[in-house]
Amino acid sequence: MWERQRDKILKARNISIKSLNVGETNLLKHITAGFEKKFGRNLSKEKHSLYEFMKACWAARGHAAHGKNIIWIYQGKKSKIEDLPPEEFHFMCRSIIDWLEGVFANP
Repeated sequence: MWERQRDKILKARNISIKSLNVGETNLLKHITAGFEKKFGRNLSKEKHSLYEFMKACWAARGHAAHGKNIIWIYQGKKSKIEDLPPEEFHFMCRSIIDWLEGVFANP
C-alpha cells in the first residue's frame, strides 16, 4: 500500500524512481532522502515514530518475502508481530498513508 502511494506521487509529478538517486528498491530511502530531495519532505524527520514503525514493517516484509522467520523489532524491542495490538497496527499504517497523501496533495 505504501509503495502504491509512492508510485502515485511520482507518477503525478512525472518523476522516475531512478531520479530519486537512492536506489530503486528501498522504500525507506525513497520516503526519506529521495522525497527530501524532490519535495522537501522526509518521513523520518517529520514523523520519526511512523518511520520507525514503517522500518519494522519493511524488515518483517523482507524476511517473509525471502522465506525467513518474521522478526519484529519496534521501539527497540524484539517481539512477535502477533503481540502488536491490531488497532495500533491499523492506526500506524493509516497514519503513514495520511502522511503520503499529504505529500501527494502538497507538491
